[in-house]
Amino acid sequence: MTNLLEHFGFENPWWLLSICIAPPLFFLRNVRGAESGVNFSSLGILSSVGKTVRERSGSFTMALLALTIFSCCLAIARPQWRNLRVDRSASGIDIMIALDVSQSMKTEDYFETKSTGTFRQKKERIQAAKEVIRRFIERRQEDRIGLIAFGARPYSVCPLTLDHLWLSERLEELRVGDLDSNGTAIGSAVAASTTRLDSRQSKSKIILLVTDGASNSGSLTPVQAADAAASLKTRIYTVAIGAERRARNEDNTALIREEYDTETLKEIAA
Repeated sequence: MTNLLEHFGFENPWWLLSICIAPPLFFLRNVRGAESGVNFSSLGILSSVGKTVRERSGSFTMALLALTIFSCCLAIARPQWRNLRVDRSASGIDIMIALDVSQSMKTEDYFETKSTGTFRQKKERIQAAKEVIRRFIERRQEDRIGLIAFGARPYSVCPLTLDHLWLSERLEELRVGDLDSNGTAIGSAVAASTTRLDSRQSKSKIILLVTDGASNSGSLTPVQAADAAASLKTRIYTVAIGAERRARNEDNTALIREEYDTETLKEIAA
């Protein structure tokens, strides 16, 4: 309840005082007396009429009027939900995650065992990669983390931030095919990540590269980009997704030659 009150407020709180006008108005209406009517020579004519629908609904009308006045005053006061700024200390480590979203990441060569039996459900590489990244984010609560997606070119998804919930939401929204996915530009992704980190003043800068294939796009080779990152004191860690073998595509109609380049990944992470 305390947290709710901290976030809730009014833009024009003084308008709430206008609600106090309603009780005097209702009081004056009641003491004004009965409404004027037509005099009859004999009240016996009206004895069988009884109370009219309008008389019976008088209390309801008053309640409706009171609710209307209250709602109008509340709307003019403009209730708002406030976003409070929270300052947090961080360890000073900045991490850019470069996630491969090329077409081969839709390959289903991972299996998920269901808790209700031995049934194994196929899982795409991109889903497996997201799970690895989510677990990584959960363990780095005090570090600033950003996200870059890449296929044939890199794309900034989330800048460096301590808001890991927002980062995880951006990660979950990523889909293969959201950008040019006909290629794997590892060198360009490393270079883009290095650029994001170079503008920050931190004691440690890290790139986490998550990919399933060999680099086949972009003007920079992975080794060239890694050398440039090393000159700026940025370390690179790699996560290989998939297997060192051919795998079938999502339609199970053809073999995809997308083995990850183990030697290159080891070299850029050295």
